[in-house]
Amino acid sequence: GEGVYDQNAPKTGVQKQLDDLINDEDPGKFLGIGADDDDEYKSQRDNEAVYLSNSKSSTFGNRIVGDIQCNVTSLSMMLIAMNSGDEDGVIEIVKEAIKKSGGTYKSSWGIEELLAKYTDLQGSSVFSSSTMGKMAKKLMSTKLSKVETIWEQQIKSDGLLNVVKDKILPALKEGAEVILSGKFTHGGHIVFLRSLKSDGPVINDPYGACLGIGQYMKNGDAASKNKSKFNSYNEVLKRRLSINGLYDKVEKAIKENGTLPANMGQDNLYSWDDFAAINPYRFIITHKK
Repeated sequence: GEGVYDQNAPKTGVQKQLDDLINDEDPGKFLGIGADDDDEYKSQRDNEAVYLSNSKSSTFGNRIVGDIQCNVTSLSMMLIAMNSGDEDGVIEIVKEAIKKSGGTYKSSWGIEELLAKYTDLQGSSVFSSSTMGKMAKKLMSTKLSKVETIWEQQIKSDGLLNVVKDKILPALKEGAEVILSGKFTHGGHIVFLRSLKSDGPVINDPYGACLGIGQYMKNGDAASKNKSKFNSYNEVLKRRLSINGLYDKVEKAIKENGTLPANMGQDNLYSWDDFAAINPYRFIITHKK
């Protein structure tokens, strides 16, 4: 199928190139983990629809629905991590910022809906990872020293692995948080970079487990819709779920026509070849003070 990754992920190609760059052959070693212990996974698939006047490329008459809220959902994971895991503290910051901007919010809204509303009140569209960086800077100015954006042109010029080695890895080691855009879907998708291991990045994907470009086992989806993907991408799925330990639950759901876990996208392990295949084209790094 289109966008299928190398299921055996041999230590050649991208993996070997990275080993040569970082001089580390230990496949289980964490290279940079940022504020790993404080990160909290969020799914975009349970978000409420929010009216956004400045995000008109959304569907349902200027209403943005959960399945395309990867932006603010990944931003929420970044902000919670920046705030040492204190989600309630971030929520209060965003609520206060909405009030100061002359806006209102519903009591039922969680952090993602609040962030979408705040972004809209700033006259910005949520459909941009660089906008998410700007929102992080506005909301967390007391904790941030700077927000750094690595654009597609630089990634192509320097090479993805050099960007990882020279920019992303040092930032994570210093406690920075990172979101990135890549071709997880054909239209592009935003995820939160949980950590880097020597055998690949660990990603919090708010949509679910990406098995190939545009090939997802979605958070909370009916298992009956995913049987062919479970069989066709089984080795990739085992790799994705090797850290979060969800494979047995998924296998059981498939056999019993149940429901996939609501956190399929949490702590997904990619090989470096997988990562290169989704063509990361933008990184947003929030550096702490």
